[in-house]
Amino acid sequence: MLDKGQELDWFGSRMIVWCAVIAIAGFIAFLVARIGHGASDCRSSHSQEPQFCYRDALMLLIGALLYATIAILPLFMQNLLHTQRSRLVWL
Repeated sequence: MLDKGQELDWFGSRMIVWCAVIAIAGFIAFLVARIGHGASDCRSSHSQEPQFCYRDALMLLIGALLYATIAILPLFMQNLLHTQRSRLVWL
């Protein structure tokens, strides 16, 4: 969805809308399953300590930033290169 959004006019495309709906439904199903399960994946007593919660939140943020960079940087560079090429042709 994120890779094809620019090519297909984001939410003007039915495919992008359906991909977004499926992603949101999957996320809600995941949350319902995790909340309904009631048990923690980590049964350690360390998960109750604040510094471990901060560490986990920071690792989640760093992972999301790295993934976003890897996903968006090629699109940005492609647009930048295309813009530079079109300017050189007109010179």
